[in-house]
Amino acid sequence: MSKKIPENEAIHFLHDLLNHTHGLKLFLEARENDVEGMGKESLALIYQEIQALENQIASQFDKLTAKAKSLTVEQLTTYISEQFKLYNLEFSIKLDKDLSDSTLDLDIALFERMIKNIVKNIFLWSNKKDLKVFITSIDESIELLFENRISQDFSEQDPSNSVGLHSLASLAKKQDINFKSWAKNHKWYTSIRIKKLGYSQYKLVS
Repeated sequence: MSKKIPENEAIHFLHDLLNHTHGLKLFLEARENDVEGMGKESLALIYQEIQALENQIASQFDKLTAKAKSLTVEQLTTYISEQFKLYNLEFSIKLDKDLSDSTLDLDIALFERMIKNIVKNIFLWSNKKDLKVFITSIDESIELLFENRISQDFSEQDPSNSVGLHSLASLAKKQDINFKSWAKNHKWYTSIRIKKLGYSQYKLVS
């Protein structure tokens, strides 16, 4: 008898599959100029198959994540810590007093995707030590501010260093999450502002 996979595990699994299919597509695109004739045609067919698979996975992912959920600040900080530890990064999280019991109005799967991408960017482009996360209350929202020192090979003027950040901002906007990232004084900052659950409910009934 098959055992039902918990929804959150299924979401993580599908997200990982999406990352793998995207990586395969990038690999094939990089090899496109290395082959000719039948090899190029075969490469194109493989690419199309992977694209079709990616579309199916994305469709299932959207179905699982369509329903918005809530998340406490305590759960949020735990997840951020887990991601930093996964990459062996040295970090500190500074949390405003009395915020741990606050509940946020957000899609958990979307939040996890955002954090994974942010941590990956930090791992690729920053000094791996003294990473800081500030979690503060600002009006009806809670802000997560990531601060990390940029590595020497990072150019603040090179837009390629922020690959994926524009798509993250677009994705966040659809969920009413304010997302910004910028470089200043050789440090990289990423800000996420998420509405508190109570304020969102008040907005709906007022």
